[in-house]
Amino acid sequence: MVVSASFGRRYVAPHIGEFLRAHPEVSINLELRDTTFDIVQHGFDLALRIGSLVPSTLMARKIADNPRILVAAPTYIKLNGTPSSPADLADHNCIVLNENRVWGLRATDGTTVETRTQGIFTTSYGEALTEAALAGVGVALKSKWDVLNYLTDGSLVPVLPDYAVEPEWSIWAVRPPGRLVSARVRAFTEFIEQKLHEALE
Repeated sequence: MVVSASFGRRYVAPHIGEFLRAHPEVSINLELRDTTFDIVQHGFDLALRIGSLVPSTLMARKIADNPRILVAAPTYIKLNGTPSSPADLADHNCIVLNENRVWGLRATDGTTVETRTQGIFTTSYGEALTEAALAGVGVALKSKWDVLNYLTDGSLVPVLPDYAVEPEWSIWAVRPPGRLVSARVRAFTEFIEQKLHEALE
């Protein structure tokens, strides 16, 4: 099974023991990767992927929503003020993943504004983005699952909470095409889907 590193460490690896105790006949090879990985070429029968899926021959099943939000440290907000509209982001340091400088934000009336951001820090690694936000570097766009603990303890606060980030992302169970889903893959997919619902909802 292939899962992104941060998500896999936090939401998959802690539950592997429970699943294996309930299914002692199953073995699991867990690959934690943040790069694109061809599960067919490498012989894997399951991947958990986050985002908007590109068209492919892979079979995909949505197992959870993946809302994204804007966050910043209270220290950053205290020094720089609170944005009240997407246009205000032009006056803020926005820290971004993979040079993703255009953020789509949908208002409650359904209109979407695409905002070109600017900032002094970009990274290809999601955890580095979180650390920069915690350090007060700027406003970050994060998957909500990735910052739940920090929102709970107040280390990060929502920015523009009345706006939804677009495009909407989901968490998907993806498997190779043209095969009947095996009992072990079905069992693990249903198991981790339940764990995600308990953790994220």
